Amino acid sequence: MKWIDRIKCLYWESKFCNNKNYSIALCNYLQTIKHQKYYKDPYKNRFVVLDTETTGLDYRKDRVISFGGIRIENLEINISDSLEMIIKTETAGDKETIAVHGIRNVDAQAGEERKLFFEKLLYYLQGDILVGHHVMFDKNILSNNMKEYFPITLLNPVIDTLDLAVYYEQLLTSKNLYADEVIKKDFSLDKLIERYNIKASGRHTSIGDALITAELFLKLVKKLSTRKGFNILGFIK
Repeated sequence: MKWIDRIKCLYWESKFCNNKNYSIALCNYLQTIKHQKYYKDPYKNRFVVLDTETTGLDYRKDRVISFGGIRIENLEINISDSLEMIIKTETAGDKETIAVHGIRNVDAQAGEERKLFFEKLLYYLQGDILVGHHVMFDKNILSNNMKEYFPITLLNPVIDTLDLAVYYEQLLTSKNLYADEVIKKDFSLDKLIERYNIKASGRHTSIGDALITAELFLKLVKKLSTRKGFNILGFIK
């Protein structure tokens, strides 16, 4: 954990964990992540690969309407330890957004109560490293939405599969990061799963995209792990 996040964790723990007005889930999360250790060897870490479907692309004002998370332990996907949920929201977005994620307004309005979802999310994430494609968007929108119920932000370290893919393909060129062969490539999730022969099942559903991203993450990490001196912590944001 970065030193600034550790300070936040200690401050929030002292402020909220003795306050009966706050959920046990909040205190459990802070105490768990405070003691979490992370290792250079990816086999020793636990990861949660996640994806969200949202009402838009502005994390400061848009809403999470669907969440999918899949746990990875010992660099193996554990499907039985996954979390999939539609979260109650008045609207699922505009017509263009709904056409992408396929969640109707009626589905969003019948979803899990938002406060209960964020309690479950805190219990689920624990101190694990979060993984996603453009993962900072997911972390930021979850944190921003969660502030309505819990006055903290998510403290989990994150790894972006985009960074792993660019780094790995840069190594293959034996040139710098901005080599033409790399910079001209499309590193969208669709193009990456095509290049790495990953089946695109459940695309644009939160749990489907989380599973696809988990498979991409494992392929990239296992390829990089064969290289001397590989340190997964070097990709943490």
